[in-house]
Amino acid sequence: MRKATFLLRRQRFAELCLTSPPLLALEYLQTTLSAVVDHSDQAEAEAFRGCMTSLLTAPPRADVDMGGSVASLASWGGGAAGGANGGEGVEGVDAELEATLYGDRQALFERLVEEFVPRGEGAEGEDLRDLCTGGR
Repeated sequence: MRKATFLLRRQRFAELCLTSPPLLALEYLQTTLSAVVDHSDQAEAEAFRGCMTSLLTAPPRADVDMGGSVASLASWGGGAAGGANGGEGVEGVDAELEATLYGDRQALFERLVEEFVPRGEGAEGEDLRDLCTGGR
């Protein structure tokens, strides 16, 4: 469960680097993402250290008053914690970037399913709704 949380938070951080002011992304890295990193896992620790590269190479964004903190990220222009805005796209993001974010989220979903969902016989072609609801 911790590893899945790390993967989700790392994706959220990558999105913040592209859609939010750098200070918000940095605060998220220092507080929320760093809290779930297993530094004894060399690959995960390296992935975490690589997050700073994402922040430093991100396109420039306007800065905001940091009085809000990470807790206010859901109300800031990037939308809810990683979710689309009622099917209308991510607020304040152009169509090309939105398509990139969608592809990244899809790849993350596929990785989570591959690593964490038990696959038995006949799992191929399984309906996504059944996978998410447990067949209910």
